[in-house]
Formats: sequence, structure tokens, C-alpha cells
Amino acid sequence: MNGGLWQRPPQTELLIDKLREARAEGRGLELPEIVRLGIAQHGARMKEIRDRGFKVINELESIEGVLHSRYWLIYDPERDRMQP
Repeated sequence: MNGGLWQRPPQTELLIDKLREARAEGRGLELPEIVRLGIAQHGARMKEIRDRGFKVINELESIEGVLHSRYWLIYDPERDRMQP
């Protein structure tokens, strides 16, 4: 809350959180989930995430003629750092 108004996290941070959740569950983040979050230009947000050092791969799969897109968080530079 800031001045009585609720502020939503930036879209990039929201997307990172959802990628982390999906990875913890052993799955990719499905495109419809991203759309439901109301993230505009998800491709641009993914580029921002990758530019920050995250490794995210996009998997495309055709199931009964319907294309499914999911994003897998492979490396998280904020949480996957090697221990000394």
C-alpha cells in the first residue's frame, strides 16, 4: 500500500515469480497463464528477464493440431548461484 493505493508488482517481477513457481512444481509456465496475469508484450518481458541473466527456454508443442507454448526457467541468477 502506498498512499492508500494497492500497487501491483512490475510485470517483469510478476513473471519471474510465476516462472519460479512453475519450476518449483516441475513444469513450464503455460502461455495462457501469462495471458491471465495481464502481462502486456510477454515477449518483451522475457527479453528483459533474459537480459538480467535468467535462462528461459520456450517450448512449443502441437497437441491434436493445437499449438501449446510454455516457458521453462532453467537458470535463476538470483537463486542458483554456486555455493562457496
